[in-house]
Amino acid sequence: MDYTGADLVGQRFDQLLVVKAFGKKNGHYMIECLCDCGKKTVIRKTRLKEATKIGCGCLKGKWTRHCESHTKLYRVWDSMVRRCHSQTHKAYGRYGARGICVCDEWRDYVAFRDWAMSNGYAEGLTIERIDNDLGYNDSNCCWATRKQQQNNRRACVYITYQGQTKTLTEWSEALGITIDAAKRFFKGNDQAKRAEYSTAHQARL
Repeated sequence: MDYTGADLVGQRFDQLLVVKAFGKKNGHYMIECLCDCGKKTVIRKTRLKEATKIGCGCLKGKWTRHCESHTKLYRVWDSMVRRCHSQTHKAYGRYGARGICVCDEWRDYVAFRDWAMSNGYAEGLTIERIDNDLGYNDSNCCWATRKQQQNNRRACVYITYQGQTKTLTEWSEALGITIDAAKRFFKGNDQAKRAEYSTAHQARL
């Protein structure tokens, strides 16, 4: 293991991009980073790896001036930012590592909150990206119930049958049968042979 932090060069931690290992100071390994605002800063390696939201100080106060850190909407925002910009987050591999990021405007919770309240946010809804290969911004996001989001997940199977396109889950509900029965129906039923199948990201029945 490289205790100096040289192995972190090129990695991003929230607002900071690691530039180089700075050396040891007062018993701590220090890391030089470039902030998104353009300013360079030197920070302890331990703090860099432990913090979930970190920068050079240019955004100080933006995360807390709203006094809403206890709200559900704040937790939605916090989770969104961390999975995209904190390499220590458990979901980073599915988001930040794939290039999915939060737009600069929404890195400020207040700006995100204002968009949310003007675009249909309500308790129980989750934020969903319209195009799963793009990031979080006002033109690619909407609010959905967990059920809707599940139906629209990357592995969803869409089936066009009798002029209507639905997910397998939605067809099972429309036909009044279980999902397994719906699978059998669309695979083996003579009528269903006329159905057109399309999948998202190579998903299969």
